[in-house]
Amino acid sequence: VDVIFFATPQKVREWMVKNFFSTYHLNALSYTYEGVSSLLYSDYSRGETDKDEVIDMYFDTLSRISEFTKINAVNPNQYLWANVDRFLQAPMFNSQHLIETDTIPFLQLVLSESMEIYATYSNFSFYTRSDMLRMLDYHTYPSFMLTNDPSFELISTNSSHFYSTEYSLYQDLIVDMYTYMNGAYQYIIGSPWTDRQVIAPGVILNTYGNGVSLLINYTDDSYTYLGQTVDALDYLVLN
Repeated sequence: VDVIFFATPQKVREWMVKNFFSTYHLNALSYTYEGVSSLLYSDYSRGETDKDEVIDMYFDTLSRISEFTKINAVNPNQYLWANVDRFLQAPMFNSQHLIETDTIPFLQLVLSESMEIYATYSNFSFYTRSDMLRMLDYHTYPSFMLTNDPSFELISTNSSHFYSTEYSLYQDLIVDMYTYMNGAYQYIIGSPWTDRQVIAPGVILNTYGNGVSLLINYTDDSYTYLGQTVDALDYLVLN
C-alpha cells in the first residue's frame, strides 16, 4: 500500500453506526475504536465541514453507541472522554519533545476516577518488572492483544501489525503479571488516587483515599522509608 486516504468524517460516522447495529446481536461486552478516537480533520471536498462540526459529529455518534455498550478508545482526544469507559494505549513515557527531569503521569492523575486506563499491549514488549512497576505507579492496567490462532493468519489482513498474539504463548505471562500486580491493586482499586510524591530518585510514594500508600522502588538497591524497606525493583503496600 503506497497511498492512504482518510475517509470523510460523514463516512466515518456512517461506518461506526452501521458496524455497531449490524453486530450488536453478537452481545459483545464492549466496542473498541481506533483512529476516529485520536484523528481529527476537516473536510472541504463537498461543501464545508470544519473541525468543530466533526467534533460534534463524533461526540454524538459515540454518545448514541455508549447507551448500549461500553466504549474502549485508543488514545482518545479530550472531547470524547465523556463517552469513554476505557482509555487504551495510554502514554507511559514522556514525549521527548521537551527536556524534563521526570516523567509525570498527569493524564492518569486527571482521568483515574472517571475511566479505566490501560497501558500499551504487554505482548509487544511492555512486560518487564520495571514496566509492571510503572503501570502500578501510573495506576494503569496491563492489556494484551490476543488471538486463539497463530498471528501469521493476520498477515494479509488490516491487523498484520499485530505480529505476536497467540494466547498459548502468553498464558503464563498473563498469570504472572496478574499475580504480581494484584498484590497492590487489590488494596487500591476503587479508591481515589490523591497524591504522588518522588521521595528519592527512582522512589515513588502514591497515596490513595482509603489511607493505603504504595511505595515503588525503580532502583537497583533496597530503600527504607519510615522504617519500612522496599526491595530493589519492587513495591511495598503501606497502611
